[in-house]
Amino acid sequence: SIWGAARLFRLGVRAETIAMGFGILLWHFDYSARFVWTVGMISFATASHLAVLTVALFYRFLNQRSWTMWFAVSVALALNLLTHVWAFGILVLPLTGLYIKHRKELGRLGHIQVWSIALLALAANLYWLLPALRHIDYLVTSGIVGQATPLYVLSDWLEILINPFNTGFAVPHTFFRFLAVFCVVILLWRWRKENDERF
Repeated sequence: SIWGAARLFRLGVRAETIAMGFGILLWHFDYSARFVWTVGMISFATASHLAVLTVALFYRFLNQRSWTMWFAVSVALALNLLTHVWAFGILVLPLTGLYIKHRKELGRLGHIQVWSIALLALAANLYWLLPALRHIDYLVTSGIVGQATPLYVLSDWLEILINPFNTGFAVPHTFFRFLAVFCVVILLWRWRKENDERF
């Protein structure tokens, strides 16, 4: 999914390989990724990395606007939301931001396509969403494990364990995560400096 997203953003073969390599390193050596997988939050881990692919597909659709890309985004978004409820939380800002950025160049058909993507994704998820909303009082107590505050950014950087209930009992290993974040910041800075549309 990381390699596919890099291809959709047209990063080039070298950058695509590096992105995929970082994805593999993060998967095997970053404790947070391993934690959500080993404790059974398999769907959240899957939704997290598929979200990157969904955003990249939406980006390509907004720049290309073919019905093939419309179909790909529709399926990816619906499946991502079916995989885990928090996919919405992961996707809402980047997808909305991309839509707002491209809104003036979309035209009537483009706006209809974007809103139909959202409606199809919602329709595909109504079978579980309606009962979940009806019984929301059962769901709120499940949001304790894995919850973090801004303090966790510092503790992760220093690889200090704050609360084992939130992050598991193993000491965090965050070198590759912060190396990846550093590389992303450099890339975004370069894109902004070069006035690259992908910024």
